Amino acid sequence: MKNTIYLLLLIVFTFSSCGSDDKKAELEALKKERDELSVKISKLETELAASDTTASSDKEKKKTMVEVATVQELPFVHYINVQGRVVSDKNIMLSAKAAGTINKIYVDEGETVKKGQTLAQIDPDLLNRSMEELKTNLELATTLYERQKNLWEQNIGTEVQYLQSKNNKEALESKIASLQEQLQQTRIIAPFSGIVDEVRIREGELASPGAPAIRIVSPEEFKIRAEIAENYISVIEKGNIVLVELPNYNERIPSKITTVSRVIDPANRTFQIEVSLPDSISKNVKANMVTYINVEDYKNTEAVVIPINAIQFTDDGNNYVFIAENNKAVMRPITIGKTYNDDAEILSGLKPGDKIVVTGHRNLVDEQAIAFNE
Repeated sequence: MKNTIYLLLLIVFTFSSCGSDDKKAELEALKKERDELSVKISKLETELAASDTTASSDKEKKKTMVEVATVQELPFVHYINVQGRVVSDKNIMLSAKAAGTINKIYVDEGETVKKGQTLAQIDPDLLNRSMEELKTNLELATTLYERQKNLWEQNIGTEVQYLQSKNNKEALESKIASLQEQLQQTRIIAPFSGIVDEVRIREGELASPGAPAIRIVSPEEFKIRAEIAENYISVIEKGNIVLVELPNYNERIPSKITTVSRVIDPANRTFQIEVSLPDSISKNVKANMVTYINVEDYKNTEAVVIPINAIQFTDDGNNYVFIAENNKAVMRPITIGKTYNDDAEILSGLKPGDKIVVTGHRNLVDEQAIAFNE
């Protein structure tokens, strides 16, 4: 019995030892197979990445889309921008020279009148009656004078009588002349040809000497007057070209400076200039209208000119642009001259033919890959 038990135990132990060794062997085999598969997987991944067109396409999509412009050599002109106003030496408010009732107004606002034309009449009845009386007295005085003169030439009568008659006649003539001047002052007369801009009086009203009555303006005498800061005195001269702008007028009309003041205003340190008003816009202006004039103070006929919005600034204040080279954005330091409107004069850093990035440049970095908008 004991022998049988020992035999069974021996068999169990033998089988147990054989099972443990097989599992270890199997584990080692699996690990070896795993390592071989890892090598194969890595090799296949490398080969697939090299031949995968989708990955290349994704890389292209990461390029920044930009627009470029070719740098050109162009004339560059700088202007001083100032505000002016339309003025006229023949823009006056007329008034009555004599007191009286407005008897008649002969013109309306907007009407064209000629020099010497009567615009309004103050009631002259009282003066006319005085004139008739003086003329009657003058006729009598003239008759007495002629008779006394004839007698004096015949040595009849005294010299005193002759002189008195002569004095009476001349005094009446003087009074009539004075009254005629007063009658002339009852009329408001146009001192020059122009347009009636404003009528402030009405028929039946009482006119007073010096009170505003009728404004008359001569459009042919319109010009523009502006004030320039004194630091520009060395570059502003008579004959300089200017560009004239009017509100709601879409053009800049060339003109010239006709007058440059030789006096500096001590209050605001400016001097005045006057600019002739171009004929093409003279009919579209009114006295005291605000205008804008651009006075040329600098010109470079062969300048490298680029858009201002293409220029960027470093943290230390230096200027640069991006230029396109070999499908990359390359940072290029530049030196700026003068600027005007949307253009900048470039003194160094660029040359004609360079391709500068004008759109999409705000987020670029040096050497960044770029693609071009068609």
